[in-house]
Amino acid sequence: MKNTYQRLTLVIILSTVCLSGYTQNANQEKQAILAQARAFSQAFMDKNTDKIMDIYTKDASIFPNRRKIMSDREAIRKYWSFNPKVKNLHHKLMPEKVEIVGNTAYDYGYYEGTTEYNGRQNNFRGKYVVVWKKTGGVWKMYLDIWNSVQMKKK
Repeated sequence: MKNTYQRLTLVIILSTVCLSGYTQNANQEKQAILAQARAFSQAFMDKNTDKIMDIYTKDASIFPNRRKIMSDREAIRKYWSFNPKVKNLHHKLMPEKVEIVGNTAYDYGYYEGTTEYNGRQNNFRGKYVVVWKKTGGVWKMYLDIWNSVQMKKK
C-alpha cells in the first residue's frame, strides 16, 4: 500500500511539473506571436515594406479586402509598398484568440488604424485571421486574411 501511495504521489508531482512547463511554454509562444503582430503594426506605421516582408513566410499568401489572393512575394511586396503622400498615423491588431498547435498557430481579432492624406484623416477598422508558422524558431505569417467593417459614426 505504501508503494502504491508513493507511486501515485510521484505521478501527481511529475504531471504537475510537466503541465506547468507546457503552460509556461505555450504562454511564451503566444507572447512571441503577439510581439510579431505588434512588429507588423509598427512596420505599417513606419511604411517599412522590408520589415513587413520579413514577418511573412517565404511561401505566404495574403487575402486583402475586395482583392484576389496574392501568393507571389513580389505581388505581396508591391501591395505593401506605401504611397509616400499618405501618412500612416496608427495601426493596431487586437487579437481575440491565439491558438497554437505544434509549429502552426492561428489568431483572429480586429484591427484599426488611421491614415492621413492631404491633411484629411481616414480611420479604418476591420477583422482578420492570421495563420502563423514557426520557421527557424520565429513565428511568421503564412496566411493573412482581412476585411473592413463599418466604423460607427460619432
